[in-house]
Amino acid sequence: MSGCQSVPHSVVPHTSIEKNPHVPDSLNVVQWFYLWKYDSYRSKGLEKFGLPADATLEDFRPHIATMLGLPDIVSIPGILSHHKVQEILTEERRHKIIHTFQLSPDSTWIDIYRFAERLRVQRLTRP
Repeated sequence: MSGCQSVPHSVVPHTSIEKNPHVPDSLNVVQWFYLWKYDSYRSKGLEKFGLPADATLEDFRPHIATMLGLPDIVSIPGILSHHKVQEILTEERRHKIIHTFQLSPDSTWIDIYRFAERLRVQRLTRP
């Protein structure tokens, strides 16, 4: 993340999230910003495709494939290899996220998605 991007006050943590072996005790502002961006894009996708709040990546898959002009049966790796997706999900961006969240250096975009979903669910279900 470059430059001075403001983080809405509502996404800055006031308490730490439940202990997760791959998550710091509490998230810093940069980590919360990434989670906020993920939530924001996910919400836009839910609305655009008319999906329920508990939709999974598999639920999004055929809609994203169609949007990219691919057959709706294409796999997630097939979508990830599309040039338009690779322009957004760059190696540099992947490495920044890996570094920010202290994930395994060989984490894939699918691993990052699963991690973001765990954080999102933890945030929604914590007391």
